[in-house]
Amino acid sequence: MRLVATGRAESRAELARLSGLAASSVSLRVEQLIAAGLFAEEGAGASRGGRRPRRLRL
Repeated sequence: MRLVATGRAESRAELARLSGLAASSVSLRVEQLIAAGLFAEEGAGASRGGRRPRRLRL
């Protein structure tokens, strides 16, 4: 949560890269946080050659 709160990570992919966790683990936790109302996903961010990431916010 701190990575999103401080703006260091804006997407699930950035969370996985910065935390060193597997993308599947990050995705599962983010889904749980969204269900709990702690995170929300906004519009797509800038593409870096692949699918446009969905931006996270608290």
